[in-house]
Amino acid sequence: AARVRGTLVAMTTHGRSGLAEAILGSVAHDVVRTGHNPVLVYRPHGRQQGGHEPIQINTVMLPIDGSGHSEWMEQQAGEWARALKARLLVVQVISPEARPDPNVPANDALESSYVRSHAVDLGRRFGVEANWEVLHGDPVEAMASFIGERRDILVVMATRGRSALQAAVLGSVTAGLLREGNAPMVVRVP
Repeated sequence: AARVRGTLVAMTTHGRSGLAEAILGSVAHDVVRTGHNPVLVYRPHGRQQGGHEPIQINTVMLPIDGSGHSEWMEQQAGEWARALKARLLVVQVISPEARPDPNVPANDALESSYVRSHAVDLGRRFGVEANWEVLHGDPVEAMASFIGERRDILVVMATRGRSALQAAVLGSVTAGLLREGNAPMVVRVP
């Protein structure tokens, strides 16, 4: 797939824990880390009774954290939203450690100005409906909780492509969301 530019690899994964992934290896992890094209990855949750029902993606979720790294997938997210005729949802998670003084109440208007400006810009650029959301807490837990049992979300995000050992030791928002979330993800290493 790396030889043909623009190839989309689609695969499912078991979403093993970081330690099992480090010891056993993971095909999905290796494909994402070594490829230069986007990878559509999905981890089915639970057992399906009576087969799989088709789903309609109505929302493309783009998590951003203020780094150029996270914003690298804006083009992909906008194109997915336009192609799927879905709305684009730009999400930022504010972790307690990121706030200068955790004793000062959160100011949603101030916190949302960054993510709102990105959503407005992307909506105009790609001609799609764009909204934004500011979540609080651990990034993986906050996004997984936000997604919940919804089956209409596609998450589009970049990953740093860490080695399996680093991912096991340091953790990874992408790997964590794949393991804990309930949505297909388009992932790419910048």
